[in-house]
Amino acid sequence: MSTEYMTIMEMMEYLKISRKTAYNLAASGSIPVYRLSPRKMLVKTSDIDKYLSKRKS
Repeated sequence: MSTEYMTIMEMMEYLKISRKTAYNLAASGSIPVYRLSPRKMLVKTSDIDKYLSKRKS
């Protein structure tokens, strides 16, 4: 991936998941989220890749 961070919406498109699932992953801590403001959250692409590799194994 070219960017180091993704928005929740970009993560949804990348993982092909619903908004509810994306927010559940963030709330449960399965994928760490970095809050820039109450409405703006970012996710590291490396954390998404780690999550995917755990799911595959």
